[in-house]
Amino acid sequence: MRQFRIGGGRRMHNLIFCTVCAGALTFVGLGLTIDPAVYVIALVVAVCLVGVPHGGVDSWEGRRWLVPVVGSHWCWVFFSGYLAVAVLVVVGWLVMPLWTAILFFLVSAWHFGWEDNGLRSKTLLWNHLAAIGSGGLVIWIPALCRPSEMQSILEWVVPSSMPTSALQIVGTARSIAMIFVPIAISDFGFSLAKSYARKLPLESSLLRNPLLVALFAWTPILFSFGFYFCGWHSIRGLVHMKEEQKISNSELLFAVLPLSLGAIGLTGAATWFWSSGRELSAELSRSLFIGLSAIAVPHLILNGVVESLPRLTSEKIDHETHRARGLTQ
Repeated sequence: MRQFRIGGGRRMHNLIFCTVCAGALTFVGLGLTIDPAVYVIALVVAVCLVGVPHGGVDSWEGRRWLVPVVGSHWCWVFFSGYLAVAVLVVVGWLVMPLWTAILFFLVSAWHFGWEDNGLRSKTLLWNHLAAIGSGGLVIWIPALCRPSEMQSILEWVVPSSMPTSALQIVGTARSIAMIFVPIAISDFGFSLAKSYARKLPLESSLLRNPLLVALFAWTPILFSFGFYFCGWHSIRGLVHMKEEQKISNSELLFAVLPLSLGAIGLTGAATWFWSSGRELSAELSRSLFIGLSAIAVPHLILNGVVESLPRLTSEKIDHETHRARGLTQ
């Protein structure tokens, strides 16, 4: 019997995640439903408590990279750049919603996929394409299977006065999905074939990803996105943060608590600012998605692109070294 490869410290999380995922699919399969407002409120709370804090030590990473370059001025350089990118994203939603939405979808997909898969192949271009494909399933599958629901959510975010419509964003996302879903399937197949060919334990993603695809296709978007983002990606990020920084649980809690409280306060303020007699769920959703994208892009730039550069360089050097050794033997 083939065994699944799951890190010892993460085995229980993966088991719980897959069990809840299967339970949610059963719930929907039985025809049971929950008020959409409950999804929105639960998603906002989960994002504030788990989603936002998983990037809680971005400033620590910024300090590590910037101190050798700008010395004691690292704080001003880091926070001014971080906030500038966040403000540009918010402005983008209000001025160029189509391009901002597609950019947000692509960078989020890459970030999710890169965090889960990393460097699987010796071909760096394929690694990036596979990351966008597999990491973006949380976006691409709903765009293909639940376009009307995605359009309704985007209509909460895109200003009604803009010529760009939520329908255009969904249509563009569906076109992109037609490219990247086959890439994700191919990457899934390559990983499975490689595991069997080398008689390696099967990766846990080969069990988890089919469940996620079904979840993204058959459950409400606000639930599937929140469950994946908070229940999988963010918790993994917090665990990785704790291990990388070598800090205790209490130190991690104190490091991320200000961000959680700040996120709750900003969400409440944004909801009040945008409130104009419409339903509360619409205001919360608009605040949530615009805020998430504003936070996600600078977080991606710091923890995705910057952190990947030395790994990419090291991997490339290793490949060239192995190739050179092969030619000389």
